[in-house]
Amino acid sequence: GMKRFQAINQHQFLDRWREVLAGHGARGEDLEWQKERQVRRRALVVDLYVPTPDQESGSLRLVNLFALLGELHCKVTFAAANLEAPQPYVADLQRQGVEVLYRPYVKSLAHHLKARGGEYDLVILSRADTAARFMARARKYCPRARLIFDTVDLHFLREGRLADLTGDPRTRALAERRRQEELGLIAQADTTLVVSAVERDLLAREAPGADVRLLSNIHRLPGRRAGFAERRDIFFIGAFAHPPNRDAVLWFCRDILPLILAEAPAMRFSVIGAEPPAEVRALAGDAIRILGHVPDVTPFFDGCRLSLAPLRYGAGVKGKINQSLAHGLPVVATTQAVEGMFLEDGRSVLVADTPADFAAAVLRLYRDPELWERLSDGGLAVMEAHFGFTAARRALVDLVGE
Repeated sequence: GMKRFQAINQHQFLDRWREVLAGHGARGEDLEWQKERQVRRRALVVDLYVPTPDQESGSLRLVNLFALLGELHCKVTFAAANLEAPQPYVADLQRQGVEVLYRPYVKSLAHHLKARGGEYDLVILSRADTAARFMARARKYCPRARLIFDTVDLHFLREGRLADLTGDPRTRALAERRRQEELGLIAQADTTLVVSAVERDLLAREAPGADVRLLSNIHRLPGRRAGFAERRDIFFIGAFAHPPNRDAVLWFCRDILPLILAEAPAMRFSVIGAEPPAEVRALAGDAIRILGHVPDVTPFFDGCRLSLAPLRYGAGVKGKINQSLAHGLPVVATTQAVEGMFLEDGRSVLVADTPADFAAAVLRLYRDPELWERLSDGGLAVMEAHFGFTAARRALVDLVGE
C-alpha cells in the first residue's frame, strides 16, 4: 500500500509544483549551474593581484564593485594574474559570493579561458599590465562577452606628469611607451573605464572612437563621528607601492612640515601605508610617526583633525581623499591631488601647491572650527553625490545590460 501512495503522491507533487520546478533546470543538468539559477550575467574579473582593500584604494574600489555586480544579479569570478591566493583576502571574497580562481585548482588562466570563456557575459581586465597579458585570449575564448579595460588610472598620464616634474628623458620615453600601449588596449576593448572626468575628456581627444565610461571610486559613507574639539594631529595614508605616495611624504616632511612645526611645535604627523621605503622610514622622529600598514585605520579618521594629500604628480582619483571625506574628515591637498574629484577650494577642501601655502592652509584649518565643519559637511556632500554606491550603481546598470 505504501508504494502505491508514493506513485500517486509523486504525480500530485509534480502537478502542484510544476511551475517552480521548471525553474530548477532539467534532470542531469550541472548542479553548479542549477544552484545559481538566479544569476543573469556572469563576469570574469582579472587584476594583477588579489584585492587588499585594507591597504590600497584600487582594491577597495574593486571589492565594492563586486558587491554592486552581485546586487545586479551578476555572478563574479575573480583571478589574480599569477593565480595567487593570499589569505585572508581570498576567504573574504568567497564570503562575499565571489568565485576565486587560484592554484592548484586552476592550472593557468589561459587554460580556464579556453575551457570556460564561453560562459562569460563580461570580462573586466583591471590595469594596463593585466589587459596587455590577457586581452587577446579573452577576445578569442570569450566570444559573447563585452570586453572591458578598467584603467584604474591612466598610467601614461601619471608617468608623463612625473617626467614634467623631474625633467628626466628616460621617464618621458617610458610615458610615451605607456601611452602607445594604453591607447592600443583601448582600441581593442569594447569599453574602457576611467575613474575621473578629466581622464574621460583626455581620451575623447586621444581615442575619439572609443567607448569610454566613468566609473569612479566607490565608498560607503560612515560620516563624521567626532567633532573638531575632540581631535588632534594630522596624518597621511597611502600604500608605498604607488610611487607618488613616496614623493608626497618626502616633500611634505622636508619642505612643509618644518614650517608648520615652527608655529605649532606640539603637532604630530602620522604616516600610514604598507611597505614604506628606507628613505621614508628614516624620517621617523619626535614629530613624525612612520606606522607602515595599519589594519584598522578608523581611529585615525575619527581622531585626527586633518588628513593631507600633498601629491605632486599622479592620475586618476585619490582614494586617500575619498576615505577621509567619507568620514567627514577635512583634507588639505594639492591641485594635482583633487583633480577630477568635484571638490571646491574653501567649500569641500583646502588646496595649496607651494610649501608656504600648504603649511599656511594646514595651520588655518587646524585652528578654525567653523571652517573645519564647513569643509567636513561639504566633503560628505561631494562623496554622496559622486562616490557613493548610488552613483556607481547608476554607471553599472547600463554596463551590465540591466
